[in-house]
Amino acid sequence: MDQKSVSLPTLALALVGSTAIGYFLSTLLRPKQAPQKREQRVVLIDESDLDPITKLPFGRETRAQLFHLKGAQSCFLNHGSYGAVPVMVSSAQQRLLQHVEENPDRWFRRESFQAQKDTLSKLAPFVGANAEDMVFVVNATSASNAVMRSLAGSVVKKGDTVLTSNLCYPACLNALQAECDRVGASLVQLSVAFPVPSGDHFVQIVEKALEENKSCKFAFFDHITSSTAIVWPAKDIVRACRKRGVKVMIDGAHAVGQLPLNLIELDADFYTGNFHKWLFAPKGSAFLWVRRDNQALIEPLVTSHEWKGGFQKSFWMQGTRDETAFIAAGEALRFVELMGWSRMDVYRKKLLNWAVTTLTERWTKRIPEYSQGGAFLACPREMNAYMACIRLPFKDTLEDDKPVQAVANLNPTSSTKANNLMMDLLENYHIVLPIWTFKGHLWCRLCAQIYNSEWEYERCAEVIETLYRSNKYT
Repeated sequence: MDQKSVSLPTLALALVGSTAIGYFLSTLLRPKQAPQKREQRVVLIDESDLDPITKLPFGRETRAQLFHLKGAQSCFLNHGSYGAVPVMVSSAQQRLLQHVEENPDRWFRRESFQAQKDTLSKLAPFVGANAEDMVFVVNATSASNAVMRSLAGSVVKKGDTVLTSNLCYPACLNALQAECDRVGASLVQLSVAFPVPSGDHFVQIVEKALEENKSCKFAFFDHITSSTAIVWPAKDIVRACRKRGVKVMIDGAHAVGQLPLNLIELDADFYTGNFHKWLFAPKGSAFLWVRRDNQALIEPLVTSHEWKGGFQKSFWMQGTRDETAFIAAGEALRFVELMGWSRMDVYRKKLLNWAVTTLTERWTKRIPEYSQGGAFLACPREMNAYMACIRLPFKDTLEDDKPVQAVANLNPTSSTKANNLMMDLLENYHIVLPIWTFKGHLWCRLCAQIYNSEWEYERCAEVIETLYRSNKYT
């Protein structure tokens, strides 16, 4: 390869990735020998080689140099749904996948369990946990299902109540309802005022519901709501549940990498989070944390060879599957460390604040009807991290969606108009933006990531205004 064709940041990232995974593999596979003088580890790059990476400006340059995202003029404003994997991390995963295929038996029989434990040991301090209380899962939905199914019939029985909110992630809401139906329990959804006035207001609703539902045995709440991007005061929610002897799970699908976490201090019974969203890990990398006194209650969705073998082993042995996304999560954490958490935090918050202000002020000035539609935001700005839910200048009467009319007054949900607008933006304008209908209007969720720039939000605002004036979605 012509060295001149490879940028220094890209080359350095590739070296970092190969160094970390390479050292892991060489350590794991080193034959057992008699004790001898320890060899000096070879360092492929020194700290000065990392300067181009750590000092690379966020925005266009970071996107072009460090990510796979294609289309220089495309606006990728939806990091929250599926994330985006840096070149450094995907290269590490590919290197590990090649190693697995060189000798699959060696990997699955000898190396896999230890590799997962070692990686969890690196990740645990980042979320404020002990590695022994964590297991890998493919996503937060799987973890939530495992907990719900394990508790149904043991903790939650016929006549009991399970508590959640109307802003609960729809997939988890379905799972809660399915398990309640299976054992004859009742699911109570708290109706949250919209827009949400404050975190304290929500905690008061939770406390009141716990007092009114003495039969409540289990509560399930998001740390950051998915479509509406609201950060709930998880610690206060957990305290309220534990005070009344109610087991509580916090779904932190969006929290890892957006919020500083300390799961030991949070003291929930169960917590799950995705590494593949805001921590930049490959798709299918998440974790379940279970407080130690609850671990005997929890079993994985797949019962396999290590059934009753203990919390970690039972989740490890799930049949043949690709586990490289789990191990590469350690490299994703390394990427975050190289970029600098504080530096990323400042950039993303500043960019999101600017984007929310720019879009809402532009539409207010240029579209008179926009200011007449009520609140612009789903919650106060202090209740957002790196995502925000804002109202679009389109109404949705749901005339063509009778089955979702009632749901859309309680939960943000998909509709024909929402899906058509979302796909129109994606296919014809190269703007990636999730859109829902709620309370008679269309809403979108904006995300701010280190590869985003101001021009993407300006382009989004302009296109939305053009589509509004075309009457295509009115």
